[in-house]
Amino acid sequence: MESSIFFEENLGHSKDIKIVRHPKRILYQGRTRYAEVIIAEGNFGEKEIYIDRILQSSTRDEFIYHEALTHPAITRFSPRKVLILGGGEGAVAREVLKHPVERVNMVEIDREFVDLVKRYVPEMPRNALEDSRFNLHIADAWDFVKDASDRWDIAIVDVTEPEGPARRLYTREFYEMLGKITNNVNVFAGELDGLFEGGYQARYISTIRSVFPYILVGTIYVPSFLTSIIIVLASKDPIPSPTFPTIPTRMYDEEADMHIFSLPKHVREKVYQIRLPFTLKDLAEY
Repeated sequence: MESSIFFEENLGHSKDIKIVRHPKRILYQGRTRYAEVIIAEGNFGEKEIYIDRILQSSTRDEFIYHEALTHPAITRFSPRKVLILGGGEGAVAREVLKHPVERVNMVEIDREFVDLVKRYVPEMPRNALEDSRFNLHIADAWDFVKDASDRWDIAIVDVTEPEGPARRLYTREFYEMLGKITNNVNVFAGELDGLFEGGYQARYISTIRSVFPYILVGTIYVPSFLTSIIIVLASKDPIPSPTFPTIPTRMYDEEADMHIFSLPKHVREKVYQIRLPFTLKDLAEY
């Protein structure tokens, strides 16, 4: 149906700049157990996924941050077993499975959301969710990590902002549990502007670093968000140099890797500062 809905959201963490989105057509609108989900057609023919009326992904440019969230880690750690926390669109799994990994476990709390993406936006996960190496676990990430007895070579963390129950996924306690089942993580750490506008990002990076002390912080601009995002590569061991296999990508290659991790001075000063970590007694706020 033709859309008469306008979506309004803050530009990143700005309190005085608003983005107004007006998609061309609504393909689906409804509620899962956890959130309102809207899937829309944009004005360039792209498909957009909104959760609680905030844009989460667009087929126009989702490849930018999903490639940034996977390939820099895999080119450095060459994992065989990969754990994905969140990532319900299936796009992180899609990128991971381009590599010769043996097993991918994805932990997503909202099965209805995964099914909606498969129905309305199948071009985002493509065939990743049917790959024989892929395993989907419908569970809360906290509970899954707490109870896990297996180990993974790397965990990729792509969870929602620190609101509601997700706030505990931003704590030192969570990363201590995660550190028992892996030595390496790659984390989507929010919007770059939050570093300078009182957001959670700087302390979140320190929270990760309090458990995984070797870190590499990068940023990349995502046009649909009108801002850059932050990724954090972190390890208990020194991070090795990347090796670049020949895989099909749209954004990522050797030159892009250099760009992602080449931060200007004022950003480096923020992301590499040591701050108090978030804890269960001192939770992050979005």
